[in-house]
Amino acid sequence: MRSEGFDYVPIDVTQPALLSTPVGPMLLTEDEFRDQYGYGAAFNARLAFEPMTATFINPNVDIVEALGESEREAYNAQMRVCRRLLQETLPNPFDPPLQREGDEPSLQLWLMEQLALIDEAVGKDPRVLAAEDSWSRCMASEGYDLASPADAYEFIAEQAAPIVARVSEGLTDEIEEALQDLQVYELQVSDADWKCAEELELDETMRTVRFELETKFLEENGDRVALLAAEKEAALEAYRDFLDN
Repeated sequence: MRSEGFDYVPIDVTQPALLSTPVGPMLLTEDEFRDQYGYGAAFNARLAFEPMTATFINPNVDIVEALGESEREAYNAQMRVCRRLLQETLPNPFDPPLQREGDEPSLQLWLMEQLALIDEAVGKDPRVLAAEDSWSRCMASEGYDLASPADAYEFIAEQAAPIVARVSEGLTDEIEEALQDLQVYELQVSDADWKCAEELELDETMRTVRFELETKFLEENGDRVALLAAEKEAALEAYRDFLDN
């Protein structure tokens, strides 16, 4: 943009989008979200009626608004040219690499597969299975028939499904009341869940097992992980340099 004579301020590609939702900006910590929305199942059901929007901070908005009509058209036309050139020249460093048939799996896809295997191994570890069994019995004593914490979200989501199925009706008073009732119930379930998990140190057990597996993985594959990190950093730096010119 600058080389063509247009003012342009590089956008920070690492900034988190500011999410605007039906219940206000999503600037809650994980614990705050849990305390207010539980698993997020009722929250997600509400989004079917009032979709979320994402706002990305663009410092060039003021530049464009200050231009006359013909200047703005020229600016936007050049912006399209630059964006196309960017896409052709540099891949987005946050996107998974394109894989063609016959290609050797990229380091990023390899790491994603390995992390999925670690997740699976955590769930199969005898210590985790024993802790989840104790958790299930604790939840049963609270009146909830759930085999594992992973079932809790689905349990609430199943009850949200009939409400979401009525999305064509819009957010009527009846549906609003149903969503509020579901949110109250979800918090009751999630409170029991986290109470049982805390008493039984379920999360601590899972963290311990995951740490052991990830430590072993890094001992065996640290060089490849470091190489991937270096590739991502180089791609991000090249992306920033391109945007800055």
